[in-house]
Amino acid sequence: MQHTRPKRVKTEARARHVDGHTLKAMGGPPGEGCPVRRTAEIEDYGPAHPLATQFNAEAIAHGENSGKLKAGGGWLDDQGVAVVQLEGELDSKQVVLELDERFKDGKLSFAAKDQIAEYQTVKGGWLDEYKNVLEPDPWEQQKSVVAIKSTSFQKFKLSFPYTNDVVEEVQAAICKMVPEYKNKLVPHEYTFFFGTSKASCTKWHSDQAEHKGVVLVLTSLTLLSSGKTSMNVASKLETWLETPFATALFDPQLFHRSGVTSYEVIKLSIHWKLRSEAPVKAKSEAGASGVKDDPEEGKKLEDVLEEETTKSKTAETVELAAETKLSPSADSKLEAVPAEVPEAVAEVEPTRRNKSKKDTKK
Repeated sequence: MQHTRPKRVKTEARARHVDGHTLKAMGGPPGEGCPVRRTAEIEDYGPAHPLATQFNAEAIAHGENSGKLKAGGGWLDDQGVAVVQLEGELDSKQVVLELDERFKDGKLSFAAKDQIAEYQTVKGGWLDEYKNVLEPDPWEQQKSVVAIKSTSFQKFKLSFPYTNDVVEEVQAAICKMVPEYKNKLVPHEYTFFFGTSKASCTKWHSDQAEHKGVVLVLTSLTLLSSGKTSMNVASKLETWLETPFATALFDPQLFHRSGVTSYEVIKLSIHWKLRSEAPVKAKSEAGASGVKDDPEEGKKLEDVLEEETTKSKTAETVELAAETKLSPSADSKLEAVPAEVPEAVAEVEPTRRNKSKKDTKK
């Protein structure tokens, strides 16, 4: 009887069947096993442009966003950020496994267990082409970065319950520090950074300048996995996150960059905004944004995000024009700003806590 060799199934050389993060999570507590190599070092980044440093110094000293963080506790003046350790019953191992199970071959799946993986997916990488990173290769970005816009938050909440718990804890921590944000603060965009490539390491940039269609109030950066990672606000010392769910909070106008990262690191950056106060009819029971001021008991703010996103587009554009001013002094020096410090230096002006006499008279 003649035996025939079975045909070999060809797969793409870059396909990923078992991810390193999964292996790390299965391997035991942090510190056990072989050390994980670093993907990026501080030396890989260039120094901040003098204009970015000057801008940050002014924004941190007099900016409204940094002022609120200073008053709320956890503020580190030598780093220009507030650092908090998230409370609540969060499980780093489950978060890592959850993300790795659904993020493969540059695609994040929202599919339920009985649905095919391609039923609902988000392509890896940033929402738009982005080259202000240590490695601008598009395929590497697709494998190491995932950006999720607000219209997908509801699907995300259902598919990633452990990770969504982290989002809610970050929100609770911010509202605890800044009580006036309660029932007003909502996420605008999630970005996950996997430390598997330098493509996930951003150079100097301002989040507000890169999101011109919305007024951001805070940016949060949370370490989801084991390992150590860092970031830096221009003009300040390096900020280190060394335990799961350690979170840095800072003004989204500030110029900042990524820092040290390694193959085991997974980080979540969230851009936060306030629900816009669009006018509504006098007879309506809804609040200023078209949503009830006091949500039903047990109902999270995330439950109304999709509706809020649609209703607030016009109001956000108006707010941005009013709150984001053009700096004449920075504009006159714009030609001296290199590519890694984009036009944001000229387009973002710190929101003042203390209005001038001229503004007060108005």
